[in-house]
Amino acid sequence: MAITVNGEKKELIGKLTVAKLLEAHQLRPELTVVQLNEGIVPKGEYAGQLISDGDRID
Repeated sequence: MAITVNGEKKELIGKLTVAKLLEAHQLRPELTVVQLNEGIVPKGEYAGQLISDGDRID
């Protein structure tokens, strides 16, 4: 699947949550605000929020 993270295109294989993406980038969830497409993801939903093909994460 293809996504855009902070303006950079990335190719991913398999399912990924916001929490796993932050972990992969060594970012601390409690200090990070995630915008998924046009909305802000609440911190309590990071672990359950799946990232889909074409999503934009900032």
